[in-house]
Amino acid sequence: MTLARKQQVLTAGLIGFTLWPLAQMELVHRFGISPWKLAGWGMYATPRISPGLAILVQEGDQPPAPMPTVPPEVRVACQRLQRKRLWLRDLAPPDEVGRLVLASKREYRRVTVILLQPVLDTTSGMVRTEEKAYDYNR
Repeated sequence: MTLARKQQVLTAGLIGFTLWPLAQMELVHRFGISPWKLAGWGMYATPRISPGLAILVQEGDQPPAPMPTVPPEVRVACQRLQRKRLWLRDLAPPDEVGRLVLASKREYRRVTVILLQPVLDTTSGMVRTEEKAYDYNR
């Protein structure tokens, strides 16, 4: 490899290294992925807090209520989902959990999976919780 080619490769690498934080910040902003992923520098300014999860079920005409007992396969799927959401956030929907809850009891007409995501409010410096609900109907 010639000296000129080595300089071109080094220059391209330095430009990529310099521009990557901007690209990673856009991915975090647009897709809601964790600032702790993809070798970004946002991890140094953002707390890493595990997301929460709630499951509401509706039987017949009754109002939605918390799921009374959680089968082991649903519990495992919830744990998997929480690990995925820690890094991927909105790119990891709770479809598997909703499907398993509906399959766990025939009387469930509707399942609502509520995901609680702690986020750092950049204007106040406080951690607040964002809720996102996913509905699954039979």
